[in-house]
Amino acid sequence: MSTASELYEVNLVSSSKLKLRATAYLADGSEAAVFDACVLFHDAARLERRAVEALTLCPPEARLAGSIEECWCLLEGHDPHAAADVWSRILDEVASVTRATADSMLARLRPRYDRAIKDFVRAIHSRPVLSRIGYTQVLVPSSAAEQKSTLHEFQALLKQYPGVPGLWGGLSRLAEVAGNEKLAWHAVDRAGRLSPENSGIRALSLQMAAKR
Repeated sequence: MSTASELYEVNLVSSSKLKLRATAYLADGSEAAVFDACVLFHDAARLERRAVEALTLCPPEARLAGSIEECWCLLEGHDPHAAADVWSRILDEVASVTRATADSMLARLRPRYDRAIKDFVRAIHSRPVLSRIGYTQVLVPSSAAEQKSTLHEFQALLKQYPGVPGLWGGLSRLAEVAGNEKLAWHAVDRAGRLSPENSGIRALSLQMAAKR
């Protein structure tokens, strides 16, 4: 039976291998390769979390380091939305280490994170349709014209942020309403590849399958 420390190391090594493969895909630059890189970075982020969770008594520095690497993976995987959730955890975990230690450990991540979040917020606010969804929480508009424009806005944002599973889920729903079954399935498949443990995405996929 593997010990906690062995599981910790196995997860970290596995994550490192995925990150190397993902970086190579990013260098390719094609849309398909970039998406595959996003999937691998998300897989690596989950392994970073599992590594920390494998340790019953995890030192605060190791816990913080794991969260930092998890957040970095999500940023590299074009998913600032998920990275923001991890960042909130990081802000709690820095309280368990000295200020000097925290500043040193966050020196690489903080500017990368701040820039990514500002860019993501700017990208959303530059699209009135998406800003409207943020305020109203209504994904599918009532008129066909608004539905079409919303679908196009999602597609445009996904070109910048192909690693956000929620955007793919939203695109799937919009495509389904528009009667574009091929796009709907493509989008929900991509959402599931990025976030296989997401119950909402699994439910959407099942609902779509039941209607076929």
